[in-house]
Amino acid sequence: MYNNAMKILKKSVLVLLSFLILFLVATFIFHRISLEKEQASLTPMGKTVLVNGHKINVYVEGDGPETIVFLSGAGIASPILDFKNVSDSLSKNIKLS
Repeated sequence: MYNNAMKILKKSVLVLLSFLILFLVATFIFHRISLEKEQASLTPMGKTVLVNGHKINVYVEGDGPETIVFLSGAGIASPILDFKNVSDSLSKNIKLS
């Protein structure tokens, strides 16, 4: 009786682990496919510039003789949009980066 119950328990645990592994693999594959599709649809706002061997995205607005450079702090998802109100009012007379 005890031996039979252990076989059923082992089989149940094996089936559960198999489903869990299958679920994780399917989720990983779906995630990778979604990332590929999303990456193709994203376009950077501004232009890409090479600085010290690293690519950075720079948004330039205005064409005045002086330039103001806005640097975002850590944790800002979109500094271009965060500084949009300020840049709109200053870009008439000053070049902004």
